[in-house]
Amino acid sequence: MPWLVLAGVVVVVHFAYLAFVAFGGFLTWRSPKWVAPHLAALAAALISVTVHYDCPLTNLEDWLERRDGKHPSGQFIDRYVKGHVVPHGHDGLVQLAIVLLIVVAYAGFFWRRRARARTRTDVKLA
Repeated sequence: MPWLVLAGVVVVVHFAYLAFVAFGGFLTWRSPKWVAPHLAALAAALISVTVHYDCPLTNLEDWLERRDGKHPSGQFIDRYVKGHVVPHGHDGLVQLAIVLLIVVAYAGFFWRRRARARTRTDVKLA
């Protein structure tokens, strides 16, 4: 039983990671310290999607479930996202929406950063 509970914790962490990938760029608006962790998460997600390597979180969850006697099958996205969070057949649309969220987040980050720099320059000139 404790293995299954730990596997559930990994599932929650996995969903948190996916939320961070989609929405983490907006954290950069509050502090630039989020840029590096968010870009690292984006790189890992992009490599996972394009190269199709096994996600370490999925591997950990599978291992924990096997320790509990279960027989996990499929990747995290197939098990918990497709058909549950995202309707079947809408994967591309959701991926496009996530890309747009990331673009908007970083466009806002750079716009805000530029506006702050302009304000500092105006203050120095006054």
